[in-house]
Amino acid sequence: MPWRRPPAARTTLGEQGDGEGTITDVSGSAMPDRAVADVSNGEIRARSVHGSGFVLALQLLRLFVRLGSMVVIARLLSPADFGLVAMVLPVVAFASAFQELGLGAATVQKASVTFQQISTLFWINATASGVLAALLAVGAPYVASFYGNAQLTDITVAFAGILLVSGLAAQHLALFRRQMKFVALSFIDSAAMVTGVAVGLLSAWFGAGFWALVVMNGTEAVVRLTLLWIVSGWTPGRPGNLRSVASMVAFGGNMVASSVIFYVVRHLDNILIGKYWGDVALGLYSRAYNLVLLPIANITDPVSGIIIAALSRLQDHPDQYRAYFLRAVCLTASLGMPIAVFCIVEAELVIGIVFGKQWHEAVPIYIALGPVAITATFNSSTYWVYASLGRAERQLRWAVIASSIFALSFVLGLPYGPIGVGIAYSAAFCLLQLPSLAYCFRGTPIRLGDFLLMISVPGLASLAAAGVTLAVHRMVAVANPIATLGIAGLAFFASYGAAYLAHPVGRQNLHHLRGILAELKSRVRQ
Repeated sequence: MPWRRPPAARTTLGEQGDGEGTITDVSGSAMPDRAVADVSNGEIRARSVHGSGFVLALQLLRLFVRLGSMVVIARLLSPADFGLVAMVLPVVAFASAFQELGLGAATVQKASVTFQQISTLFWINATASGVLAALLAVGAPYVASFYGNAQLTDITVAFAGILLVSGLAAQHLALFRRQMKFVALSFIDSAAMVTGVAVGLLSAWFGAGFWALVVMNGTEAVVRLTLLWIVSGWTPGRPGNLRSVASMVAFGGNMVASSVIFYVVRHLDNILIGKYWGDVALGLYSRAYNLVLLPIANITDPVSGIIIAALSRLQDHPDQYRAYFLRAVCLTASLGMPIAVFCIVEAELVIGIVFGKQWHEAVPIYIALGPVAITATFNSSTYWVYASLGRAERQLRWAVIASSIFALSFVLGLPYGPIGVGIAYSAAFCLLQLPSLAYCFRGTPIRLGDFLLMISVPGLASLAAAGVTLAVHRMVAVANPIATLGIAGLAFFASYGAAYLAHPVGRQNLHHLRGILAELKSRVRQ
């Protein structure tokens, strides 16, 4: 089936011209409204390269800060402290899936959009966030009653306030992404994260206990909101006619339905473990899960915004769309997959160095969740396709199928504790990858064979490097764990590079990466 772009939503604005359009207000009279200035197709590569380079550089810094904070705070707080907060987070995540209503993605994806439409979406987001925060605060005692722990009431109310703050940033964030201002956005995210970590660590140092984690999240949300409003320079106006955003709300509705389903099932494991195995078991599981996905999240999550914005602008150009998508997959898989495999091979050292010896029970959980981390290096690419091509209804259908299987895997693994849940989830996650990709790519410019070739090269190279590293461990014995990890890292990544470049696709990818770096260097000098 040849690829065709889905029919464009009707809009009252012209696609071209001087940037001025006409919309109708509530009273029916015409009023001028300025269209958002978009990035031209000729600028997409330049902004993507420039943005990706700075984003990845800042993400490396953020990764070290986040790892450093995990090292310190794991020694200041107990597994039970982390477990208490992890009990509340599923409820908060469920509420947050509704607050944005998919309208940020709609702002990025739509071919043409005006500032008044974005103002209307802002007030919809703000209203939804206020209602959800109130419902979360009112329901706090019921959360505490479910787990049988009165402390959860205050924690839930605190997160309701954080939810309200984050909802006021949705459209400002979408504007940055639509206009591909990723360097500024990355600086904002970095400043918010560093400030939140600093305040959270100080709170933990002075004995705040689990409240340090709440303070960390709250500070980060407030700083991000403040900087987004200041740097963007945009203040929302009064809402316009709801009919002018009807197509965007419909698109967002499908997106949020998929998100809600995935959020519910993704946090179902935490709910079940917390309910039947207690706060300590949940603390171990949640810390292992967060650590195993931390390096991947710091690679794929930041560049996803860049990729979706670029692909949305290329949706009328299938050949360019395909080439950009495959290069993006190659970049994220080639960087993320070896890190994921190395951390699994060296799980005991990684857990011991980051969390300390008192967290040794998290090691088997970490290993059990390892396959999820490996597949996560390319799994998010399906979201890129769904979001950029406006295929939210297909994403929703797949979300129902996949989430049902994930939920079943949690129930099957629960009798065996956190380790059993991790193994069952990893098995289900991996088994669904091929059907997920085939379903997503059907009717798009992407061919499954090309995609599999792109991820097979870093995959095979990572496996070869893992074998070399295990052999080095048998030959070299060092007492110091940090030195041991350093030697293992040198062996792994040297052998990974050699195996990667032994394949023609690997050499081609390296050549392409050199071109990106050269272009980035030339832009920095300008």
